[in-house]
Amino acid sequence: MKMRAERDGIARAFKAAMQTFLHDLRFAVRLLWKSPGFTSVAIIALALGIGANTAIFSVVNSVLLRPLPYRNADRMAIVWETNKAQGWNRMGASGPNYLDFRDQSKSFEDLALLEQGTGTITGFGEPRQVPALRVTTNFLPVLGVKPTLGRNFAPAEGWDQRVAILSDTLWNQLFSRDPNVLGKKVMADDIPYTVIGIRIRPSCWCHGWTPTWRPAIAPIITSA
Repeated sequence: MKMRAERDGIARAFKAAMQTFLHDLRFAVRLLWKSPGFTSVAIIALALGIGANTAIFSVVNSVLLRPLPYRNADRMAIVWETNKAQGWNRMGASGPNYLDFRDQSKSFEDLALLEQGTGTITGFGEPRQVPALRVTTNFLPVLGVKPTLGRNFAPAEGWDQRVAILSDTLWNQLFSRDPNVLGKKVMADDIPYTVIGIRIRPSCWCHGWTPTWRPAIAPIITSA
């Protein structure tokens, strides 16, 4: 009997709360209907606020909350250089400094170097400028990913070897997803590169695979 009385009390309280809510809702609707100008401004303000919050959350979620799509992502770090005397803050390491970090570091399992830039692709109709990465040959293994088609860079393949891994997007644009693309040439900045692999999303660097991957950024990095 006691439990039944408690359930009846909860039901009555819920019914009273709903009646109050509906009464307030009807009152608010009547007020808004009588003031269409204010109503329009309020709706627009709410829409802008919701849209702005959604956009901000999307950015925060993709950049800060969502884990990186790599093996052991929680163990990865970016190493920056800072030189307050020269006003440098969070600068990428130079080639010689990278080699020193790699050879002398005792805190990292492995280190890779990359340079973000662009390349102009020719030989496929109109020239097109695409994002590109120049990387040391161990870059993808450090991330724990492999090309979906073909192979990764070999340790001895440096800048002079002129080999590249294409993204799925560029593979589709230039070769219509031809599975026999391996071994074909792509002209980037008037330099012929041999395609050795294709990397298909969703695994990515900086939330989107850049169209070309080229090992090393200078002769001093070719053996990295």
